[in-house]
Parts: sequence; structure tokens; C-alpha cells
Amino acid sequence: MLKKTPVYQTIYHFFDCYLQKRELNKIGTFLSEHVLCVGTGEHEMAVGRTKFLNLLQTKLQKRPNPIDFMIYDYQEYEYTPGHWNCFFRMKMTSKEKVPVLYHVQVSAGVCQVGEMHQIHMLHISEESTYQQDKELSSGQCKTDHRMELNQESQLGLMEMISQVMPGGIIGTYLEEGYPLYAVNDHFLAMTGYTYEEYIQDIQGSAYSGIHPDDYLYVTKTITQALEEGEQYELEYRLKRRDGSYFWIREIAKKTVTPDGRQAVISMILDITKQVQMHQILKDLSTKDPLTGAYNRRGGYEQIESAMAEQGKNYLFLMLDLDCFKQVNDLYGHNHGDDVLRFLVEKLRQNFRKTDVICRLGGDEFAVFLPDCPPNQVIEQKISNVMQEYGRMIEEKYPKSHSSVSFGGIYGSTNYSFMELYQLADDVLYDVKQKKKGSFQVRMV
Repeated sequence: MLKKTPVYQTIYHFFDCYLQKRELNKIGTFLSEHVLCVGTGEHEMAVGRTKFLNLLQTKLQKRPNPIDFMIYDYQEYEYTPGHWNCFFRMKMTSKEKVPVLYHVQVSAGVCQVGEMHQIHMLHISEESTYQQDKELSSGQCKTDHRMELNQESQLGLMEMISQVMPGGIIGTYLEEGYPLYAVNDHFLAMTGYTYEEYIQDIQGSAYSGIHPDDYLYVTKTITQALEEGEQYELEYRLKRRDGSYFWIREIAKKTVTPDGRQAVISMILDITKQVQMHQILKDLSTKDPLTGAYNRRGGYEQIESAMAEQGKNYLFLMLDLDCFKQVNDLYGHNHGDDVLRFLVEKLRQNFRKTDVICRLGGDEFAVFLPDCPPNQVIEQKISNVMQEYGRMIEEKYPKSHSSVSFGGIYGSTNYSFMELYQLADDVLYDVKQKKKGSFQVRMV
């Protein structure tokens, strides 16, 4: 359960010590040395544990009575190992002669220090109540208009937050082309630009650097998310000044600029290393290390996914190497490995990038072609592979007399991987019984 996480417990115990128990001496254990706090009062900012505790001490002297609280709508996510962002709402009831109920919204950053978890950023905003200066949270309910930060305070607040955030910050107007609203030095450093170079390169659109393959996904996701709410989070590739791309996680919230224009402010985190590590681990579990083709598990996943998405004709081919044992016995297993790699390379050259090539085990392979082209095209591809393999064997391993046999099924019925395997294996068996080094495709 999410609320039992160490991050949630850190948040909960901090507010319990502060609001309910009023134990200032214990509060510091939940705060990092360089914690940043932004409250709801106009000048309520504190950087560092000491200044934050001084602020809390002032508040406790002013309002010593305990306050009941309840955390709800709690969300947390780990944006980089050992660092979490949290978002939640909190209902508080003061224990005074006339109880007052008020609500706040809270965003917090938590980091792991050794075996402990500590808060390194805390931002509390009111939902609908008036705030006096130097109030960490709402303490009075009035019908007067909400106070706003003046322009100088806003700029100061944004600068402070941008310096302690573990990533870049960029703002974009919610207008055609997503014009640039603001950008900080951390973002420019991540992308390798100077400010002038960045302005010139984007040519008016802050999202012009998105990888072409990700652009439609990003813009569609943003549009849909902002129609349903005021924030979004997504991952995609972004261009650096040198033309390379890196993976980022964008965490954004909708806002209104001082001149009344709709915009979003985004925190940008470089997640390239995490994506690369994830891909390495995925490849280790789904790719054959010898040939680079999918292994049986990877092929199963890819083919099952392709079958679920398409309703068009497909072709499932099985193939194995006739007399492959002779290659190993006469020329050695190292040469046998070379033969397997050669076969997969020829399959890649003759089939499409969208076709799934997998090594099922030993010298047994499969190729799945979704949205299959006409039969004569397939026959030519198969013949090419058989001929190129035969020429290689004749040149390097003639005593083995090895060849490659194909058996496949063609159709549009949605079968499982194991059903495809059994049907194609029956065809391949017939081929090898009649004439090795040939192929047959059967309609199903």
C-alpha cells in the first residue's frame, strides 16, 4: 500500500510532530540540511534547516495549540534513484474555542540519506483561504481576496526553486507552436546551448527539439492531459546542441503568466542513463547474446503483441539448418557460431525492420511478418536467404553439406504464439521429410 512507503511515513511524521505534537526538537530529523521551504505568505521562504526551524519556532509561539490533520489524494514517484516527488492535499482543523477547518495543497521532495529519508523541498499552497504574511499554512478563514506575490517576490521565488531543483526548468505558452516563456541555466547546461543559441535554434517553438518519432506522442499527450487537468508527466527524447538526443522526464503544471497568458512550467530531468540501463536489462532478458536476434521469450512477447494489434494478413516462418551438427563436428563450434550469426544477418538484410526475427533455440529460428506483403515477394526473400546461405557453406564449410529449410503459415486468424509454432512446425517437418534445403508456405 502506497501510504506505508518510507517516503509517506517521513511526510506524515513531519506534520505529526509539527501540527499535532508540536515537538520542534524532533522536526529537524525529517529535514535535509539544505531544505527549501516555500509557504503561502508573501515573504515565507526559508533555505536551509536552521532558517526553516526558526520559521517554525515563530509559528509555534504564535499558535501553540495542536492542529488535527489528514493527508489525502497522496501521490509519490521516484524520479531518480533515491529521490522522490510527492503531491497531496491536507485537511487541518485547529483546536481552538471556535474550530476552523481549512485545506492546503502540498508538494514535497524527499531524498534518501543512508538509511534515513529526509525532506529537501516543501511547498505549501492554500486552496481557498486568505493568508497572512509569514503563515506556513492557512490559519484564518476570511472572505477577503487572496493575497498575491508581487512581481519581485515571484522572480525571487522562481530563481530559488530553479537553483535547488535537480533538473532544468522551462516554461512554454499554451499557444500554437508552444512559444518559449522561460528557461533556466540548468536546462541550457543539459542541452549544451547558450541562451542566444537556444533562442536561434528553436525558431519560436520550445518543442522543436523533440525527436521526430516522439513529437506526435508528446503533443497529443500534453493536449489530452491539460483537457483533463492541470499537470502532466511524460518521457521522450530531446535534442542537444550537438545534434544528439537524450531521454528526459518532463513534469509540468499549468499556470497563468502575469500578462494573463496560459502557460506550463516544466521540470526537466535527464533520465538517459536509466533508459539505457533499462534497455540493457531488457536486451539481456529478450535478446539472444550470440546472434542479436530475439530469444524465445523476446520473440514470444513481440509476436503476441503484434498479433493483438493487427487484423491483416501475416506470415509466420520457421527455419532450421540442415546438417548443422556437421559444421560443429568438422569445423569446430566457433565456426558454428559464425554460421548462426551469418544466417541472422541475412535474415535482417532480406526482411523488414518491422519483421520479428527470433532464435528459438539451437539452430531453430522463426520470422514473423505482420501486414504481410504479396506471396511472390516473400518467396523471393526466402530464396535469397537460402541461396546466400548455400553459397557461404559451399565456400567455407563444403564438407558439412548444410542447408536451410523453411516452413510457414500464411493467414489472418488470431493465433497464440504456441499455436503459430505448432502449425508452422508441422509444415517445416513435411519440408525436411520431402526435400531439405527447400521451403513451403501453407494457408491457414
